[in-house]
Amino acid sequence: MLQERVAVRYTRALYAYAKTKGTLEAVMTDQKDMLTLLDQSRELELFLASPILSDATKRGIVKKLFDGRVHPDTEQFYEYLTERGREEMIPYIAREFVHQYNHEHNIRVARVMSATPLTDAQRTSLKTKLERQTGATIELQATVDPKLIGGVVVQVEDLRIDQSVAGALARARQQLAQTL
Repeated sequence: MLQERVAVRYTRALYAYAKTKGTLEAVMTDQKDMLTLLDQSRELELFLASPILSDATKRGIVKKLFDGRVHPDTEQFYEYLTERGREEMIPYIAREFVHQYNHEHNIRVARVMSATPLTDAQRTSLKTKLERQTGATIELQATVDPKLIGGVVVQVEDLRIDQSVAGALARARQQLAQTL
């Protein structure tokens, strides 16, 4: 909980700085890339949070990891965090930055699970319908879950739409149990 509160403060500072400098889009891309990298490498998050490694070692590794690969504002911010021993906050700040950006730009993330991969046409159609229904720009995050048997399950914030075969079977099973 404390980490999230601290992350909000750092995020506000970075967000305001990037917005003022006109680099908000580039810094946003860096934060999304950081989240992707963290999803792909649990070791990175463990490294950032490790109390065993010295601050100097972490600073050197963070500098090598991101030097020239991220926008200079992001690089400078990561250096600032590592100089203060706050590199473990990077994942929290990245999440909060994306959340704040999405909120300010009326972007909603739709998590879509389907039994088979969605075609481009299905993705476009679903995105259009969700944008119409929510009044927001939709960013699809699709995953495949064969346990659904068929259909899709869509989650946009508090809205959950279950049009899967597995969901229909579960609802039928529940109705049958209630009638017996």
